[in-house]
Amino acid sequence: MDTQKRQNIISDLIKSDFEYKRLFEEHQDLEERLAELDKQKYLSLEEERLRKELQKKKLSGRDIMEKKIIAKFEALA
Repeated sequence: MDTQKRQNIISDLIKSDFEYKRLFEEHQDLEERLAELDKQKYLSLEEERLRKELQKKKLSGRDIMEKKIIAKFEALA
């Protein structure tokens, strides 16, 4: 799947699929929160636990979003 087609599918999903839009926005929020933690030179044990939890949540959402992209691509083929 070429980059432009992928971007078009993502744009369409954001407009038409409420769950995808929610996951997309959550993914962006998680990226921002992880970036804030990554700016710190040292993390406390609680911050390290939080960082790992956020990473898992981000990857889980990304997996779901990727499945939706593939399903949409296959439906268009």
